[in-house]
Amino acid sequence: MVKKVLLFCALVFGFTSYAFAEVKYLEYYTLKDGEIANKFYFDVHDPADGLQKIFTTTVEGHGSAQMVLQDEFYIESSGNTKSWLATSLNDNGMETRYSGKRDGNKIVIEGKWKGKKADRELEIDEDLFFYNPKISLTPFILSKEKEIEFWGLRQDNLTAFKMIAKRQGEEVIRVDGKPVEAIKVYWTVDGLGSMFFKRTYWFRKSDGLYIKQLTSDGGIRELISEGARRLR
Repeated sequence: MVKKVLLFCALVFGFTSYAFAEVKYLEYYTLKDGEIANKFYFDVHDPADGLQKIFTTTVEGHGSAQMVLQDEFYIESSGNTKSWLATSLNDNGMETRYSGKRDGNKIVIEGKWKGKKADRELEIDEDLFFYNPKISLTPFILSKEKEIEFWGLRQDNLTAFKMIAKRQGEEVIRVDGKPVEAIKVYWTVDGLGSMFFKRTYWFRKSDGLYIKQLTSDGGIRELISEGARRLR
């Protein structure tokens, strides 16, 4: 199934234009109650023209109930997201395919989300916008700053909200059974919303790579494989 998903990704997002390009490939599993709840894949391209292309695939469920979520997005060296394209397959038969971009202090979204028109403009300020904090927080990790405020996007209703991430020190954790020196980061909604939304992530100390997290429903997601692969 994974091979079919990756083939679909190539067809949908035009990977053929990157003939024989080599990308960093990352694979994560989320475990809950001892079972795999979902699988998460990254393709990380080398920066070009000041932007880095990231492609992600999330596979949830099994068999006919399986759902595949796909994102392609472009970020600056600061982690700020410039644009993205989101698609989901088999989301109860509802089409999701929309694009978004940052235009000054606005987020502009166009397309369909769960079968409905998603067109809208979201007002933000000059702070960075992180479509996917798992990737975009890496420059913060490497900067040694204690905390950072940024804008995020709620995937369940496509609204923007201010977030804050705080460094919580260093520790050695086990990732896929191996000890890794990591930076622990806690991030949440800025303000009263912090009572309802919070995340704990670990990033590899050596390069700032996202390697592990505690999910909101009691699961654990961690890196299980990394390497390089060629795109055709």
